[in-house]
Amino acid sequence: DLEARGMVRPFCIAYVCSDQLKLMENFSELSTGFSQASDSLKTGNRQAFSTELQRKLQELEFRRLTLLQNKELQE
Repeated sequence: DLEARGMVRPFCIAYVCSDQLKLMENFSELSTGFSQASDSLKTGNRQAFSTELQRKLQELEFRRLTLLQNKELQE
């Protein structure tokens, strides 16, 4: 995200459970699931960042060409 601080928007994934034993028994599965979800979010964020960056670069190139044309017209 180009507008975010450091181009990163933090996120949090949580599993809330009052049964500590259940949590510990399923820890490995939960950890794997969280890792997969995190990887999916990271991949999507990288793709969105790349698309946004390409759009910004196109805007800058358009502005550069416009300024060059205006400069040539003034000369």
